[in-house]
Amino acid sequence: MDDSPIEQVRLTVPSTDDPTLQVLTFRLWILGVPLCILQSVLLRIASFRQQFVYISPASIDIFLFGGCNLLARVLPNKVVRIPGSRWSFSLNPCSFNIKEHIAMSIFVNSVGSPGFYNISIAKIFYRKEIHILPALLLVISTQFLGFGFAGLFLKVFVDSPYMWWPNVIASISLYRALHEQDKRPKGGLSRYQFFFIVFAVIFAYSIIPAYFFQSVTALSFVCWIWKDSITAQQIGSGMNGLGVGSISLDWMTMTSFLGSPLVLPSFAIFNRLIGFIVVAYIIIPFSYWSNAFEARKFPLFSTNIYDSQSHKYNVSRILDSNTTVTFNQEAYDKYSKIYFTTSLIYSYAFILAQYTSSISHITLFYGRSLWHKFKRAYKDDDELDVHGRLMKQNYKSIPQWWFYSILLSMIGMAILVCEGFGGQIQLRYWEVLLACALVFLFLPLECVLEAIAVGPYPRWPCAPAHLDHPRAGPGVNLAKQDVNDNDAYVVVCIGDQRMQTSVKKNSLNSEWNEDVSLSASSMPLNLLSLYKYIFMYVLGEKTFTSDDKMGDAELDLQPFVEVTKTDWDGLRDDTIIRFRTISQPFVEAKTA
Repeated sequence: MDDSPIEQVRLTVPSTDDPTLQVLTFRLWILGVPLCILQSVLLRIASFRQQFVYISPASIDIFLFGGCNLLARVLPNKVVRIPGSRWSFSLNPCSFNIKEHIAMSIFVNSVGSPGFYNISIAKIFYRKEIHILPALLLVISTQFLGFGFAGLFLKVFVDSPYMWWPNVIASISLYRALHEQDKRPKGGLSRYQFFFIVFAVIFAYSIIPAYFFQSVTALSFVCWIWKDSITAQQIGSGMNGLGVGSISLDWMTMTSFLGSPLVLPSFAIFNRLIGFIVVAYIIIPFSYWSNAFEARKFPLFSTNIYDSQSHKYNVSRILDSNTTVTFNQEAYDKYSKIYFTTSLIYSYAFILAQYTSSISHITLFYGRSLWHKFKRAYKDDDELDVHGRLMKQNYKSIPQWWFYSILLSMIGMAILVCEGFGGQIQLRYWEVLLACALVFLFLPLECVLEAIAVGPYPRWPCAPAHLDHPRAGPGVNLAKQDVNDNDAYVVVCIGDQRMQTSVKKNSLNSEWNEDVSLSASSMPLNLLSLYKYIFMYVLGEKTFTSDDKMGDAELDLQPFVEVTKTDWDGLRDDTIIRFRTISQPFVEAKTA
């Protein structure tokens, strides 16, 4: 095959290669390592914000381009020898080149995968601390499993000229615009000039909705006309409704969910547009206003789950233990079944349908071709285009046994973490193997979708096979903390109001070393009807002392202390003990 069979590849990717260009330079390490750490920290912090701060790979590429060119100018061309060895390296071996730029970009952008979310979810939602060693091993194993699986399908989805990955094509255009000095046509612009003009225009346009006029993010004309109508808000709101008649002038808003229309193939854009119209403008409104699934009791669009009283579902009420986080069927039956909003019901339904429909779609349209390529790839009889031949000619391939070793060792590590360390992860070995089997089944399908149509699967929060060990999505811990000269004391909150409290020592107690009566004042009588929980915070390192003067008492919480039957000596500082109302004591002692 003389050239690529894909037109976009032929027009974008050069059919030449210079194997003499240096890649692993001193610049890559001194700039790439700090940026990799910084990118990781920023992404992790930003992922917990309600307004997610996203640093695009293109922004990093532009920063790297300027930073590395600056280093290429200021670093001396000096060879440094490593003491005690024959190794040496140059501080500035060559000018900054496109391969070095791409390698550094891959290096910095490789930190985007959220492998730590499981650890954070356990702490935020269930206040369950996982020891740092199993937590670290779990993150490492989940991250490296991806490299192992990637190697299994490398020849089919990377070497194949028909898998052209549109997102990568867009990045190649950027690298060529920055590094290639093409001649400017008479009366026209060079690629480099055109890029920076467009960059300046996009920056000037984007700063308007970002800082100066944020309302252009969603212009909801229906809501403006009928501003007091709930139905109009549900129909016209671009944030909490169907968005009928609502437009956005913010490019980030338009591309945040489906990606840039400049990259997506036209057939993928129209498929998504038709699907959105059918679901958002026909199925969801019909289901909501016909009160299917008791939809009228809940918001039209929301990712929250609710109980039968239209309140946000309190997951802790259906958990049996604060250490194993086990589902309690009896508590669930007494509390309420889970209710979803209409939008969330169909969102989950179509996500699950996407997995099954992708199997039938790819089998019918690409099945024979994929099976043929699988057989040819592993017989080393692959059909390469000019780019594949250049790679094979100029560079050694990664040995396949490397990927097998990574995959098998990481599966073993994952099983060790789940079965050992006192069962903190609460997964069995067969569940790990089942998860890997599902990846092996669906990864080729996702690769096909993303390689030809930029359409990967949405991330589905898979629950383990043990249905009595639930998992949840990210959330926010609203626990409050206070300090009083390191004396141990208790803060009582009902709702968002903090009560004045007082502590009285009565007699010694074998469980807590002191028999303590805890009380609170300044509490309106109707608070217990508005809020279902009283939050008692144990703060400080010492036991209660006689000089704790925290106000007068009207509400005695001693019955709660007696009901808990908790090992008080084992409680840590900042432990949250959540109680239900006086008539129905309920406790969960957890570390905040």
